[in-house]
Amino acid sequence: MKEVIVDKRLLDFLREAAVNGLKEALLLGFRKDEAYFVTGFIPLSQDVKAVNSGKDLVGVFHCHLGSSAPSAEDLRYMEMWSLPWLIYNYYEFSAYILRGKKLTKLGLKANK
Repeated sequence: MKEVIVDKRLLDFLREAAVNGLKEALLLGFRKDEAYFVTGFIPLSQDVKAVNSGKDLVGVFHCHLGSSAPSAEDLRYMEMWSLPWLIYNYYEFSAYILRGKKLTKLGLKANK
């Protein structure tokens, strides 16, 4: 998988939610060819078992100050989830995936 595609309105919503305190969320959507399509999210503070959206888990959203690259702590969690991480540093979004010990920056495209 080489690219994460997110609706621009969803990116705007995640940006605003991060400013208002959202730190982590599970990204929902589907996979097709070489891309992960993100169509929704579930805040990790919510009871994930109670949510039945019918969509696949396609990534993790996380935000922190500083770089939009994964921190050492992020990398430890990324080892447990073989999914893309969409990281927001209150300035920009970046997408990464960790496969084995190889960290790959993914393309990120916002659909209009």
